Amino acid sequence: MEFKDYKKLSLANDIVILTATDKPEDDKRKVPEKTLQILLIKRYEEPYNEFWSLPGGFVDYDKNLDDCAREKLYAKTGIKNLYMEQLYTYGDTNRDERGRVVSVAYLALVKKSDINIQISQKTDSSSASWFSIEPIRKADEIVDVSLISEDGHLIVKDLAFDHKQMIIDALNRLQNKIEYTDLAFNLVPEFFTVKELQMVYECILGRTIQAFRRKISDKIKPADMMKDDGSAYRPAQLYRFDNKHSKF
Repeated sequence: MEFKDYKKLSLANDIVILTATDKPEDDKRKVPEKTLQILLIKRYEEPYNEFWSLPGGFVDYDKNLDDCAREKLYAKTGIKNLYMEQLYTYGDTNRDERGRVVSVAYLALVKKSDINIQISQKTDSSSASWFSIEPIRKADEIVDVSLISEDGHLIVKDLAFDHKQMIIDALNRLQNKIEYTDLAFNLVPEFFTVKELQMVYECILGRTIQAFRRKISDKIKPADMMKDDGSAYRPAQLYRFDNKHSKF
C-alpha cells in the first residue's frame, strides 16, 4: 500500500498537570501535610458534555508535538518554564467516538506559587478548576483515584475519555521516579524547609520516610534566611535545591 491508501487518524495531547498544596491544619505550630492537586477542564461540548477532563487538544499540523503540548499548557496555566515529560501514548480504537484519535499524554509538575491560571475565565468549550487527589493503593501501586474540588463539595470519579487512566499512570510514574530523581523539587518553592520538602515526598509515596534529612542532604543547601511563622517556636532554616548533581 502507498501512503495515500492508509486511513488517516487524529493526534491529540492530554496533559496531567500536578501541583502540591497544604492540607488544612488548625494547629498553627504544625507544618501542614501536603496533598497533590490536578487541573481539570469541564467540557461543554460532545462527546462527554459536562464531564471533567484533562487539558489538551488536537495537535496542530504544523507544530512540533512537545511544543504544541507546552503551548496548550501555557494557555491553561500562564506558565512557560516548567518540568514536563511524555507519559504514554493511548491508542485504543474506541477511545473517542468521533473517530480514530491517538493521544500522547504528558506529565507536568508546577510549583503552587507559580500558578497563574484564570479560573473564572470560561469559553464555549471548557472551564478549569483544581482538584485534590485521593489515591487508592493496592500494595505500592495506585489503582484508582477520587478527585475532590477545592471547596470539598464535589467528588469526581468518572472523567471523559480514558483520562482517569492517564492520571493513574502519571501518579505511578511520579511515585516510581521520586526516590531516584529530583522531581520533587519541581513542587516546592525556591526556598523551603526540610519538613516542607519531606511532606511533598510523603504525599507522593503515601508513606512516612525515616531519616529523611540524611537521605536528601546532598540535594539541598542552606539559604541565608529563616522561616518565621509568627509562633513561639524557633524559626526554621530555609534551604534551596542544590542542582550540582541534578537528576530529572
